[in-house]
Amino acid sequence: MRTIVSSGERKAIETAVEIAESSPAIDGRLGEVSKPWYPNAPDHEADAVRYLRGAEVAGWEHQHEATTRFGAALAEVADPFVAVVTHGTVMSLWLAVVVEDFDPVSFWLDLRFPDAHILQRSDDADLRWTIERI
Repeated sequence: MRTIVSSGERKAIETAVEIAESSPAIDGRLGEVSKPWYPNAPDHEADAVRYLRGAEVAGWEHQHEATTRFGAALAEVADPFVAVVTHGTVMSLWLAVVVEDFDPVSFWLDLRFPDAHILQRSDDADLRWTIERI
């Protein structure tokens, strides 16, 4: 692996360093969806599911803004062999835009911590991707 990029969150950076054994490039646009703190997991999960299904959720970053910033960060990475260390909700949301027939809710609910997936961009001009858990 030649390039590794990470969100600016401490645990993402620490994970990236473990993977690459060096300092990753940091890009704040790879950060998690901006949202309020939830004191309990069931309320957070319910709102995350609604959000991933396209509903506007009070206090949450608009879906289009999140996918646009995330996609822009990846578009600027010149290396075709790149590891991205990021967060579940924003990644699920972005994947729904770039992977055909992708279910962001099922993907998000099935995430493990840690988890890793291989994304492969098509050679077509439409910039579609495929995904596979490793």
